[in-house]
Amino acid sequence: MATATGPEPVTVITSFVATLTYTGKSASNIKIAYREFSGENDRRRARTAFYLDLEYDLEESAIIAFRDIHIEVIEATSSNIHFRVLDDGGLEWLPPV
Repeated sequence: MATATGPEPVTVITSFVATLTYTGKSASNIKIAYREFSGENDRRRARTAFYLDLEYDLEESAIIAFRDIHIEVIEATSSNIHFRVLDDGGLEWLPPV
């Protein structure tokens, strides 16, 4: 008597990465790029629908917010930013301070 077996199961590992990248300063405005990446089995690709270019006016406030993250900008130049995370919204992806 023969028995039939199905195909071997395939394991797919999905990943998600979100980044905030400082892209510079113009007058009192700082620019930050938000990007989301996802992929399967270590093949990450940018999700084009999830690209946002953010701009904040430091003359209005040195505290900036995006989603659940609140950041105090201590100093910003055209190429560098010095900041402190005030509230990470409980997100686990930020490194410990």
